[in-house]
Amino acid sequence: MIKRKLLVRSAGLIIVVLIAVLLYTNGKGYTLLLDNKDMEIDGISYQALEMVTVRIDHHEPVELYPRDRDMVLVPGKGHKATVTIYDKQYNEIAAKKLSFHIKEKGEMFLLSFPALAQDAEGWIIPFTPPSLQ
Repeated sequence: MIKRKLLVRSAGLIIVVLIAVLLYTNGKGYTLLLDNKDMEIDGISYQALEMVTVRIDHHEPVELYPRDRDMVLVPGKGHKATVTIYDKQYNEIAAKKLSFHIKEKGEMFLLSFPALAQDAEGWIIPFTPPSLQ
């Protein structure tokens, strides 16, 4: 009887811990920096786009011009984005619907749309703000 009681309590504790871990990983918030600046990733240079509109999950669309950066706060690791790229006359060049998953550790990530436009794999970069000294 004591063994059965101990087994039931242990199973209950394990279930509670698993639920807590699941809620922590799925509910954790992240800061996404939406970036349209000239950038170099892995030795390859990417030039800023003339204009790009980005919609992350259910947030309002954000327009980015060259050298623009904006910020979106999102919960969870999995996200959907709609990215529309425009030329100098503001004619639509390309539109991409994509899903991405944050795989790295960290709380802030930079999304480089010039790199995404050229199908670079490293377009999501962990970002560490400069320290104030």
